[in-house]
Amino acid sequence: GNPPRSPMPFGQTMCRFARQSNAQACHRRICDDGWVVAKAFREQLESEGKLVDDVDDLTDFEAQVPLAIRVQLNLMTIKQALKRLPELSEAQRAAVYEATGEHVSTNNGAACALVRLFGCWDSNDCRPETLEKLNNIDTKLLQVRGVLGMESVG
Repeated sequence: GNPPRSPMPFGQTMCRFARQSNAQACHRRICDDGWVVAKAFREQLESEGKLVDDVDDLTDFEAQVPLAIRVQLNLMTIKQALKRLPELSEAQRAAVYEATGEHVSTNNGAACALVRLFGCWDSNDCRPETLEKLNNIDTKLLQVRGVLGMESVG
C-alpha cells in the first residue's frame, strides 16, 4: 500500500478549517468527537469577525483560540495520525503510557487513552489552575506527537 500522508501543519489545518463553508466542511470529513465544538467555535469567530486572515500567522491563531480548543484540536490531529498508522511501535506505546498512565496495544486504544487524558473542559474557563492543567495535557500530547513523527505545533 501507499505510505501514510504527512498531516498538514497544525495551525494551517485549523486556519483552513475555520475558512471552509459549512457545506464544504460537511462533505470533506466525517463528524467526530470535536466536530460540534469546532463548528460552534468557527461560527462564533465568524459572527465576531475574528477569523484568522493569514494561514501562516500562528500567533494570531493562538491569540484568538482558547487554550482548551487548541489542545482539543491538537488531540484531534493526533487521533487522525493514529488512524493512519498500520500499528503502534513499542516507542509509540511507551509514549502513550508515559502521557496517560495506560498500557495500550492498538491505535484505537491509544486514541481512547488520549481522549480520556484530555477529558472535558469549558473553553471559557480561564482560571490559572485550569490553564496550568491544560498546558500539562498539551505538553504530554506534544510528546506523543513527537514520537508519532508529527510536526510540532509551536
